[in-house]
Amino acid sequence: MQTINSRDLCLADLQTQFNLQVSRDPKFFPEWDIPPKITAQEQEGLNRVSKNFTDLVERRAISEQTVKLVVIAPLLDWAGFYRHPFTITAEEPIEIFGVDGNSKIKGKLDILVIKNKLWILIIESKSSSFNPRVGLPQLLSYMLAGLKNREIDLPIYGLLTNGQQFQFVKLVSSPCPTYSLSRIMSIDFPPDDFPKVLTIVRCLTQGECASE
Repeated sequence: MQTINSRDLCLADLQTQFNLQVSRDPKFFPEWDIPPKITAQEQEGLNRVSKNFTDLVERRAISEQTVKLVVIAPLLDWAGFYRHPFTITAEEPIEIFGVDGNSKIKGKLDILVIKNKLWILIIESKSSSFNPRVGLPQLLSYMLAGLKNREIDLPIYGLLTNGQQFQFVKLVSSPCPTYSLSRIMSIDFPPDDFPKVLTIVRCLTQGECASE
């Protein structure tokens, strides 16, 4: 059996191994297209995170670990993920088999948010010098593994970020694994993008976003 490291994947691999499809129908992923809704205190915190990130990245490219510390950790806090009923794991190993049973993908996801044993948000961060889309095949492989570990046929959501840019991903299992992407949002401009990122993260995990 062939074993593939998730970091070596391309989208063509996932299309072949799991019959993964992409949807470009705007009605497929309406959950991300919501107006920002945050408090004045949260806005102040987001401004501080944005300034911290900008000050760091202007001096040099920052690592994945720094992106997690400076940008992702505050978002998870404001979204309420450090409290019940949520559980957060980091560097969680995953393993998923292709539909033909002749290949296996192994890797470790960056951050997984679990609620009642449902994988609801996977965050794949990259160095600030990378476009976050380079992590899309890796993130989708983790999300596919999440679908196979769920007893309820509900969408699973992911977030790609390099600290400066953010892109949400939605994946459903039926009739075949199908995903769609949000537009790319920025930490600094336009000014309502970063508040929107926090709003979407909170909304998706609390089940308050409207979906088709």
